[in-house]
Amino acid sequence: MPLIKYGKCCYRYKLVPLYPGVKQINKSRAFENLILLKKILDRHGIPFQLAFGTLLGAIREKDFISHDEDIDLTFLDEDRGRFFEILPELNESGFTICRFDRNDLISIMRQGEYIDLYFYRRLNSELRVCSGWVNLSRHITDSAKIVFKGFEFNIPRQWEEYLVGEYGSDWKTPVQWNNYSMNKVNRWLFAMKEHLKATIPRWLFMPLSQKVQQRLMGKCINRLQSNLNLTLSVCKL
Repeated sequence: MPLIKYGKCCYRYKLVPLYPGVKQINKSRAFENLILLKKILDRHGIPFQLAFGTLLGAIREKDFISHDEDIDLTFLDEDRGRFFEILPELNESGFTICRFDRNDLISIMRQGEYIDLYFYRRLNSELRVCSGWVNLSRHITDSAKIVFKGFEFNIPRQWEEYLVGEYGSDWKTPVQWNNYSMNKVNRWLFAMKEHLKATIPRWLFMPLSQKVQQRLMGKCINRLQSNLNLTLSVCKL
């Protein structure tokens, strides 16, 4: 089983290959998980924001997007240590880690529904990054409140700018990004790749991972500059 090491934390977990189009979200079960996780995080004073498709659904549909497959939440890297400290409590509540990209992304699962947790590190005064995915720092650090399905959540204060940056000016128009039809061979290949990523020695994994992340950072910065008409600094990990 893959091992997570962070500070004094050593945690073995069962890898679950989460390939694109793995399943469609079960809205009721996913919301039950979200509220349970929120109660635990709130109790420990660990802030988070709704992000990506979860934020898009909360704003546009007032619900999860029907063709989405998970929940997306963002955190500050500064709170990563406190999150690892509450892993035993999360386990007691039925959450288990099912994916860790050995950088900044952690996925937890409960009752077959999973939540992606993005821990954003500071790149410079303008930008933060999570596993190569770049966002404007103000979208991660500056929050406002929204009522989503009867509960109050943090979202980026400039949420519309965030959504334009991620999805373009036509973010209000639904687009189904996946048809959930990956064949068995491709699923097997993806599962093998995820297993290798989780188990190969760190000295081999990290140089390869940094190259992939650097390419993704370039694409993200280009997208943000194009969608928001900004000029951003090109950064390295």
